[in-house]
Amino acid sequence: IMVSAPLDKPRQEIPAQQNLSVGPEQRWLDAQFMVRSMRECIRTTYYGGDAIPFTMTPISGGHALYFGCKASYLYDTVWVEPAPNQSEDKYPSLEGWQDTKYYKLAVEHNKTYAQESNGLFFTTPFWGNTAGDILSLVRGNEQFYVDMVTNPVWVKTAVKQMSDILIKANNEFMK
Repeated sequence: IMVSAPLDKPRQEIPAQQNLSVGPEQRWLDAQFMVRSMRECIRTTYYGGDAIPFTMTPISGGHALYFGCKASYLYDTVWVEPAPNQSEDKYPSLEGWQDTKYYKLAVEHNKTYAQESNGLFFTTPFWGNTAGDILSLVRGNEQFYVDMVTNPVWVKTAVKQMSDILIKANNEFMK
């Protein structure tokens, strides 16, 4: 059983965190903000039973950003638009992802979380969707469904390539 609830009195051993009112983009992309936010959550939350303080880099569609997708940041979610410069028969490149700003940001987030957790909270590598989910974000849901019917060879190849990318990325995140 996991139980968490607000504490009547905040923990005194954890200082109150400052600068917790930020815009949506900073809320999702600033690892230091996320660490401050987690510390404040721990300071003000009771964890009972099997509950533990836990956090991770939160953008589930974040891996799609490596392939040119544009994100729209809202307070409680992130929407991802399909990658530009593609059409029904022009597929996006799945190359060069390790050189993108968003991949480098994901690597940095994982390092920051691991270093800053300092035994106060548990963290895991950058979380994301499965290969098929990421490809549906990159292509757009409707087009990806069409691709499954009209070009299953490309879909199978792309899913394998995306799976390999996720393995490589997660291996880097675990360093």
